[in-house]
Amino acid sequence: MPSDQTFHHAPAVTRVGRRRVRRVTGVLVAMAVAFVGAAPAQAAEIVVVDTWDYPADLHDPATTSLGQTFDVPAGAAPVDTVGGVFATYGSTTSGVTLTLRAAGPGGAIVGTEVFVNLTDNAWVELTLDAPLEPGSYSLEATDPVGPVAWWSNTADLYAAGSAQLDGAAVAGDRTILVRKTMPAPPASAVVDIAHRGASGVAPENTVAAVERAVEQRAGFVEVDVQRTADGELVVLHDTMLARTTNAEAVFPDRAPWNVADFTLAEIRQLDAGSWFSADFAGEPIPTLREVVDALGPRTGLLLELKRPDLYPGIEAQIHAELSAVRGYLNRSLRTGRLVVQSFDAASMRTYHEVAPEVPIGLLYSSPPTHDELLAASVWVDQINMAFTVTDRRLVDRIHALGLTVSVWTLDTEQLMRQFLDLGVDGIITDHPDLLRDILNR
Repeated sequence: MPSDQTFHHAPAVTRVGRRRVRRVTGVLVAMAVAFVGAAPAQAAEIVVVDTWDYPADLHDPATTSLGQTFDVPAGAAPVDTVGGVFATYGSTTSGVTLTLRAAGPGGAIVGTEVFVNLTDNAWVELTLDAPLEPGSYSLEATDPVGPVAWWSNTADLYAAGSAQLDGAAVAGDRTILVRKTMPAPPASAVVDIAHRGASGVAPENTVAAVERAVEQRAGFVEVDVQRTADGELVVLHDTMLARTTNAEAVFPDRAPWNVADFTLAEIRQLDAGSWFSADFAGEPIPTLREVVDALGPRTGLLLELKRPDLYPGIEAQIHAELSAVRGYLNRSLRTGRLVVQSFDAASMRTYHEVAPEVPIGLLYSSPPTHDELLAASVWVDQINMAFTVTDRRLVDRIHALGLTVSVWTLDTEQLMRQFLDLGVDGIITDHPDLLRDILNR
């Protein structure tokens, strides 16, 4: 991550004894969770083992147990949650019992829980009453209901870990081990992101809204980019002009008023402020360059490609436009004040190929699957979520993969405090001044 302020095989069938298994992908995680109310500097060590091999079907015979051993060394950060990913083969009613044992397979039970109604690739985790003491452990899955499998693995979790089938080690390969120590950030480190500028007090995606956000000391300003008929980059949320301008009155015969059907000169004739308030009558739709100029040197840019599929090549064009602003790109990357994001993962892949040095964010309005997060973690820097589908478990899973997470759009103190308590890295809001006041208390 550039800075602290950046949201920073065909199945191969083999046999184990008389049992058929398939080579697929999954994850076992021992997750050290910072406790609510802990000192801001308390570290949380998160250990992730990505597995690529040998899950065993758990439903025949029912006495089969599958698991993973791991060691917790002396001096490790608290580990109070362990879990794994399960395959259910299309079922939504599968179930499994997850048990953690001390001293390896057959040892004393530390914790156990029955899980029901599992869906495909369900992430199942066991939260313990107290952090684990240093020593050896075995996490086991038993008593299946319906079709369910456990993705087992031979890699070390810390050290001396191995996959287990009925208490015996299972051979495997192609494993990646990730260890990361992550401090629980103090509230003051949370990024204050102005949604379409300070859009609670000025018309969204205008220079006026950007200037208000800068005045309110927002850390970042989030805006959306579209492209005109003559190839100019303009800042507007919608692909059509009608909602936030007087396009219907100025160009009554040009329905449906798509941005892509108008030249920049035509768009300059529109009023993008009066719909919000008469105080902003005549406020124009700005170009991307005008927004960058309005940000100044201390405010970051979170730039969303709203519908890149409508504008072929827009990724390279945006990068060229930002590069053409003297000193902007180098300064922004050096200080971690530029992120490009979209709901369109293919477009962000393209942008990453064009400009691998630029941090990338993926937007989600529904929870991403574990496999989606795992694949994204290779090239994405942040996951930006609708707050309505975001909970502590999702935040922890995103953090466990070394990604940051911001949520949108929070406009009340109650919601802001709720998600600060969840440990998000950024909050996108129409009222950056309200969030700034909360962060400064």
